[in-house]
Amino acid sequence: MLKTANMGCGKVGHFHAKAYQKLDNALFCAVSDRNLSPAQEFAKQYGVKAYDNISEIIKNEGINVAGFVPLTLYMKKSPLKPPTQVATFWTGNLSQAR
Repeated sequence: MLKTANMGCGKVGHFHAKAYQKLDNALFCAVSDRNLSPAQEFAKQYGVKAYDNISEIIKNEGINVAGFVPLTLYMKKSPLKPPTQVATFWTGNLSQAR
């Protein structure tokens, strides 16, 4: 079972969360945002834990897959520092992603 999380609670984050919940071999378990309040609201909708620190999610939740979905204006400022490994895959639809 893959443990998944979202890094960002905007509109695109909801698409990621719903996709994670539909996967048979994945468990959506946490969300992080720069501000804890939006993360808590988002987490409540999906029954997951809320964080305002990505490092804490990685440490506490044992995440295998994370969706990095910040607001567009933050896209160039990655909160992840080496040696964190990030793989990005773009697909046209959910069946291609599987």
